[in-house]
Amino acid sequence: MIRRSIICTSSPSLGTDQKNEELLSSISIEMNDLNKKLSKERHSCTNLFEEGTEEMNSQEVHANIRKSIQCIEVLYDKGREEDFLSDINQMSEIIKDELANANQDQALSKIAAYEKVKIAYRYVKQSRFDEALLMYLECLDDYSQAHGTDSKYVGGIFAWIAYVYQHQHKYTQSLEYHHRSLHIFKTQLAKAFVVHKYNQISLRISTSLNNIASIYFNLHDFEKALVYYEEALAIRLSKLDHDHIDIAMLYNNIASVFEAQEKYFDALVDYKMALRIYSKKCGNKHPRVAMALVNLGNVYQMQGRYELSLQLYEKALQIYTISRMDDHHPHVSLVHTKIAFVYYQQCNQLMTMNPA
Repeated sequence: MIRRSIICTSSPSLGTDQKNEELLSSISIEMNDLNKKLSKERHSCTNLFEEGTEEMNSQEVHANIRKSIQCIEVLYDKGREEDFLSDINQMSEIIKDELANANQDQALSKIAAYEKVKIAYRYVKQSRFDEALLMYLECLDDYSQAHGTDSKYVGGIFAWIAYVYQHQHKYTQSLEYHHRSLHIFKTQLAKAFVVHKYNQISLRISTSLNNIASIYFNLHDFEKALVYYEEALAIRLSKLDHDHIDIAMLYNNIASVFEAQEKYFDALVDYKMALRIYSKKCGNKHPRVAMALVNLGNVYQMQGRYELSLQLYEKALQIYTISRMDDHHPHVSLVHTKIAFVYYQQCNQLMTMNPA
């Protein structure tokens, strides 16, 4: 059966000396750039505190501090997850305080850690997972020293390490780091006394549960996958609007488990829930709606309801065309393959009913 992959949050390992040398060379270049930035930043901070010995008004001091932390606040790409944007904003405030209180060494060590995170994230975006893993492991040591081993920032790095292992199909290692991340966020939840922080950490726990479930799905342990997906959904439903896109994603993932278990009625219910939310939030011509239609078509095809399946596949193709995806786009090619397979099944059905 052709199935769409689970929505979540691989590359060959470096097996030769040449690749190792290339890796070390690449990291060396990145670290040289980092050292230059840190040297410039240290000079800027030194100037700030030297000037502080002279007569300066508070506005001038704060202007210099803001200039010093600019490099931190723009480290994360605009498309990064909200969790990490939240982290960087909170840490900016901490570093401001440290700079204002002359704790420049601590501030600069945090700047260095965030620079490494930026490099690691760039490697992930380029699918250079081996390099990303090495850099994240280095970040883990820096974050543990800067924030403590049970801080949410360390939990975030654990999650990224798990993400890299998952893309390398190293599911055992990925599960280990996902569970370590989940443990930290549950510990942080117990310490959260402010409502908005409690809600924020709860949503992170939901994300961890979703990611763990996706690994169990890949391992074909569908019962465990379902338990984790449903727990993640329960948290999201308690914290978000019931028409939130993230909730649609979880309905989709739960439906994928039911489909894999051949529980087609249950799969249809949850796929339709996802479709309703995507249509409402994204509009009827959005690629996410097309994806949901394809998923429904898959279930109808497995039930032998070929005409319904074809109708949904054709609607999905129309949406992809509106979205300016040509016939060579992977989504479009996949739908064409599914349509061809349904026609093949219909022909076999006719031949069975009308043998020569």
